[in-house]
Amino acid sequence: MGENYFPYDVVDSVAVLKMNRLPVNGLDFEFLKGMSEISAELNARDDIRAILWTSNLKVFGGGMDLAMAAKMDKFTWNNYCIRLHKSFMDFENILKPVVGVINGAAVAGGALVAISCDFRIMGESRAYFSLPEVDLGICLLVSATTRLPRILGRAKAIDWLFTGRRINAKEAMEMGLANMVFKDEELMEKSFEFAQSMAAKGRHVIAAAKKALNYSLHRDILANYYYEHEAVEMCADTEEMKEGYASFFAKRKPDFKKLMK
Repeated sequence: MGENYFPYDVVDSVAVLKMNRLPVNGLDFEFLKGMSEISAELNARDDIRAILWTSNLKVFGGGMDLAMAAKMDKFTWNNYCIRLHKSFMDFENILKPVVGVINGAAVAGGALVAISCDFRIMGESRAYFSLPEVDLGICLLVSATTRLPRILGRAKAIDWLFTGRRINAKEAMEMGLANMVFKDEELMEKSFEFAQSMAAKGRHVIAAAKKALNYSLHRDILANYYYEHEAVEMCADTEEMKEGYASFFAKRKPDFKKLMK
């Protein structure tokens, strides 16, 4: 990998990692490959007992690179689905507490990176979640249909997946999507204090518990994996997806109804 998109420092047994992939920490193939590599590195280091995972940019994560996506055929989409699956499984298999610090917009795949952390701490004003795939005609991947119901329950997951609406820090806290919310100016300090408290816990107990929790989650994800590729077949190369791209680049709302005429 040419650039390091995942720089980190270790402070008092806490790895403070700040994603740094301009312009918005987009989940392209190179970023996802790096995500797998850094996950393995963090997991292997004995001097790291907890991880604080945030962004060096004004956004936490902007999801897929749509300029890249607009050029992808079904074959590439299916390869992308495989890469996403591996990277997120590797990330969740870090057998240490991962504290996601959402310091800005967490959109699409960026939201799902946050959801794959063990804890989510949000900035009061600047942070929010959004899943705009439904407004872009893009299939929902990263096992969103498995991971989200585990956290929110089926009804709330459907509400968010089908509407794609923006969820601010206050609502995220109320619905169980966020564990804590702090004022933006205190976010990093308070989050680091929490990560320090997790680093002081029994590391083997946490590792064993996380491994067991992941077994249950990943069993369901693997059972649902086939349907992600089916979603690619249903959505990729459609006129609806092309309209979604066009609307994004033209900065307008998509008109999917016109495709019915």
